[in-house]
Amino acid sequence: MKYLITLFLFIAFAADTEAKDLAAIEYKIDNPDSSFTRETGRDYAKLIAISANVTKGLNIYNPFQLEKDIAGMGIYPERNLTLENLSALCATRYINYAVSGKLYKVSKGFKSESILYSADTKSIISRSSSTAATINELAGKDALKLFSFIKNKPSVKEKQTKTIALLLDSSYNMNEELPETKEAIKDFALSIFSDYPGSTIFLLPYNNKTPLRSIESPASSLISIEALLSKIKLNGGNDDASFTNALNFAVENMRWNKTSDNSIFIISNSSFKDSLNASRYARRAANKKIAINCMILGKTTGNDSINYSRLSDMSRGFSADISYRQTLYDIKGKDFYLYYERARLFEGASDEKYWQNGLFKYPQKKRFGYAKGPGFADEIFVKKGSSINPYNMSEYYRRNGERRFINAKNVESNIRKAILSFKQTSVETHTKSKLARVLVSQGGISLWIDVYDNDSLDFFTKKRNLGYSLPLGVIIQQKKDEPYGFTFNPYKYVTVFSGEFIPESVKISLPDIAKNPKKYMAGSFMNPSLWFVEVKVEEVRIIESGDDVRGG
Repeated sequence: MKYLITLFLFIAFAADTEAKDLAAIEYKIDNPDSSFTRETGRDYAKLIAISANVTKGLNIYNPFQLEKDIAGMGIYPERNLTLENLSALCATRYINYAVSGKLYKVSKGFKSESILYSADTKSIISRSSSTAATINELAGKDALKLFSFIKNKPSVKEKQTKTIALLLDSSYNMNEELPETKEAIKDFALSIFSDYPGSTIFLLPYNNKTPLRSIESPASSLISIEALLSKIKLNGGNDDASFTNALNFAVENMRWNKTSDNSIFIISNSSFKDSLNASRYARRAANKKIAINCMILGKTTGNDSINYSRLSDMSRGFSADISYRQTLYDIKGKDFYLYYERARLFEGASDEKYWQNGLFKYPQKKRFGYAKGPGFADEIFVKKGSSINPYNMSEYYRRNGERRFINAKNVESNIRKAILSFKQTSVETHTKSKLARVLVSQGGISLWIDVYDNDSLDFFTKKRNLGYSLPLGVIIQQKKDEPYGFTFNPYKYVTVFSGEFIPESVKISLPDIAKNPKKYMAGSFMNPSLWFVEVKVEEVRIIESGDDVRGG
């Protein structure tokens, strides 16, 4: 019988909530002190209310008016709150739900005991008890439990998330390449997390000395990818067996998300002879709609590159060879350049930037067959039996080249540009189009942000050039190509709250974010962290959705 009642309540309250109102009554403070006051209880109720609005679409009864109402009714929530109090408040003010509870200080932070009252049933329909290190974190946990029976409100459809298994060669073959590769991976991850919110990257370092036994938690922010990269230690070498085991591990042991764009990204600086097993796992990946992308570094051969490329081709992925350049100075001090890719060496007389796009052109889209060299440099045919790689090419040229040189700069590569190109290789699903670019400002900082939904566009348009600041709820994402290194998630603006709804603990400023964007990717309530910024709307640039049929 108890199960049937619970089921009835779940069905009844999982219905449409667009017209439902919620009163968030201040929480009672257990053993208050100078830093844990009645104001903490009021602010905590506001955080719960904001979360209920953002995730469930509940309308929030104005907290200023609520305080006047409950005082006029002789209700004192800092002392006692009865079922009769809640019933009278909701009945006279036509409120559907009321939430409140108690807050405690505990040894490792704070604890809450919360209740949710329903006017329809005249009873408590949900309870939760949570603990957390901070009040903000506690509110996020509490709200998640309290309103779990209510269906989430529809949201603007975001870009499809990406789930990526990054197989990183962690053998000593990566000794010269690892620092630059790590920085490139950070840039790649940051662009993924910024442009595809909710994406995850699993990092799987592999070599023939350290077997893969488990998968660490995935990275979903720059902070977490940095933590994973910091743990990488080079060991041993790599061979077909260690690579195949790593590929098998990724294909068969990963927690692949069926609604995500899934891919395996291999970064290797070790030889690969195209074993039968690796091809079999590439076919399995293709059957699971997992693309295999390969980035091949400079200690491999042309045949190795072809074998990696076949795995990508079998799974509709993409592959790229890394290009290298080194500046040399002849005895007159004039500079000239060595270029290297796929174990082939070139000499160029002028500084060409095109080398960062790759040196070779292929006879077909697949990276098989003999590759045509760059038009801006002449090939130096390497003597048979010579061992050459990007980091000894100047010494090889010293012994075998036509020009004497007295100095050489450090070797450069296009690793960063190559790895960022992989972000766009998958097929995008249909998503909402960008509607506008909006310029907001505060404290001498101006920021262009994107808008994808009509409600947000209507808010920004109406508030443009008012001359005063307005609270805007935002989720902060790092983005290095923006002037201040961050942007706001364009699908997650919260525009419905005025100042009295928002506690000081979740308010920040644009100048503060600009100083340290990483800091504000956490620390607030909800997940990901929601903050409120007071901004002026300076400009709204509408993006046309189609071509003008009149031409011009």
